[in-house]
Amino acid sequence: MREVPYCLSYVAFLVLRLLGLLQFPTNGVSSIIDAALAPPVSLRTLQIFTLSYHILNWRLVLKINKYR
Repeated sequence: MREVPYCLSYVAFLVLRLLGLLQFPTNGVSSIIDAALAPPVSLRTLQIFTLSYHILNWRLVLKINKYR
């Protein structure tokens, strides 16, 4: 397998960084640590969260369609 030329990888990383699609490694590490130390979530909590998310989503869709 061939490696990507340095100039192409440099440009790709530059574009991704300018678009804000790359994180610093410290952000990724802190996210992993936060997830590992978070208290366990019950299935019921996830179901309630999912239901409320869908309800809010439908309200937004209905509001957008109202103004079309």
